[in-house]
Amino acid sequence: MEGTIKTLATKDDLAKAIADVNDNIVSSKYDLSNRIANSVRWSFVFWIGQAATTIGILMLILKK
Repeated sequence: MEGTIKTLATKDDLAKAIADVNDNIVSSKYDLSNRIANSVRWSFVFWIGQAATTIGILMLILKK
């Protein structure tokens, strides 16, 4: 019986484990939001480039 009592988690152990999990969740949310923001930025750059190319081609065609 004494061997089992030594291996049981205390409230402090559980509080530390929960705090670690919360820190990991916050870190993961931060990383995910940064990746999404980066994807949106690059998508915007891509679409602006596509629009500029399309306008350029149309201007060349319409000059003829």
